[in-house]
Amino acid sequence: MGVSWQLVVGAALHWASMLYQSVEFSPSLLAPIEVSCVITPLSALVAILFSVFSHLLEDGRVRLAISCLCVAAGMAGLALTFVAQGAGTALQGPVLVAFELIATVNIVVPIILWGYAFASLDKGAAGHNAVYTALLAFVFALAIALVSYYAPGMNERLNVAARCASGVILAVGNVYFSQSEQVRRPRVSQALFLARFYGGRFLMGAAVGTLLVAVPGEGFSPLLMLVEIVFCLGLLCFLNTRRRSLVCEDVPAMPVVLAVLVWFPFLGSGSEVFGLTVPLVIWLSWLFVSSFQLSGLRESLAAAGALLSTTEKAALLCGWTAGLYVGKGLVPASCLDALSFVAVSAALVWAVLSSLHTVYSRREDDFADRANRRRAELEARVLGELRGRFGLTDREAQIAFLLSQGYTRPGVCGQLGISDGTARAHSSHIYAKLGIHKRDELIAAVQELEKRLEA
Repeated sequence: MGVSWQLVVGAALHWASMLYQSVEFSPSLLAPIEVSCVITPLSALVAILFSVFSHLLEDGRVRLAISCLCVAAGMAGLALTFVAQGAGTALQGPVLVAFELIATVNIVVPIILWGYAFASLDKGAAGHNAVYTALLAFVFALAIALVSYYAPGMNERLNVAARCASGVILAVGNVYFSQSEQVRRPRVSQALFLARFYGGRFLMGAAVGTLLVAVPGEGFSPLLMLVEIVFCLGLLCFLNTRRRSLVCEDVPAMPVVLAVLVWFPFLGSGSEVFGLTVPLVIWLSWLFVSSFQLSGLRESLAAAGALLSTTEKAALLCGWTAGLYVGKGLVPASCLDALSFVAVSAALVWAVLSSLHTVYSRREDDFADRANRRRAELEARVLGELRGRFGLTDREAQIAFLLSQGYTRPGVCGQLGISDGTARAHSSHIYAKLGIHKRDELIAAVQELEKRLEA
């Protein structure tokens, strides 16, 4: 798989809406830090809720409904900002509460869905698409900032509009989402690895929350914005002429490139901008690495992409919330510059090492290859047993196996390219030949067969 432009453009629009979102060149309708202290814990709760019901995300109709809800929330948010702008006052009272609730839906839910889409790809394809997404996100973000610079008051509206456009692409675009794989209980070593993985995400979120004490303000240089837009577009064109394998070689260096791109528009603003942009660097480092790291975990652990993407976002947002409410109170203002330097350096080192490990780790690749081979061999033996013992045809055996692995009938149709009527007819034949009447009985029968074959 090469570049999936629906995935790249849709995710880039959402990333762009979060970059420099607090930059405003006229009195803002919102107090960014105060709002963040409300929206972030709400977002953590939403992510936890999605983690509990992550299996529902594998249904395309559920994803469509959620995407439409995000777009509706964004439109409602735009309407509220127009009302407040017309009244010439900041959002407050019940209107502010309503805005915070719909902003939570409009911000965090698409991040979860786009994370699931990246986790659905293999590691190489995920890294390849993440490079394009990161560069295009800067183009969109700087375009929004430029328009806001020359048309004061447009920044918040354009950011919400970008998130709405991202939701529309989710709803109508040809974005690939994997079906659930058989999730096995991790061994002790794997459990320790997952504990380190989720603990690292929590600490990254805590760093962002602790350092989120100011916004960049009016330090932008319009000329430098234009230069960066041209640079990013030129780099995209250059990468597009290279083979996918060569593009993936750039993945480990991308966190450093992102750090440079974050700071570049503030180049003439002085050293104080360093501390102000640290949360952006940490956030981007996480977002970029997680875009393809999750796909490696899905392959290695044979875990569901939806579950990994939702739980990973929940861990980071919980850490972010802890940083906002606990971390800032523990860090004196006099320590901010030194802490910023340490935090951003640690974030970049962590991101680069994670990139190297995820993309180039031979041990992890070998583990994933062995796991995939074992699953393929077991599947072939189960299909053979279904055909030989119960007299199923090749197609019936395939459908029986998919149904036993948690696929719905629409999912089976999508996997095998058959109509719903055909799948329904084959299911009836399967039940008759196996002497069963419910799907639970089919799952139990196939699982029992797998246990005997694995013994």
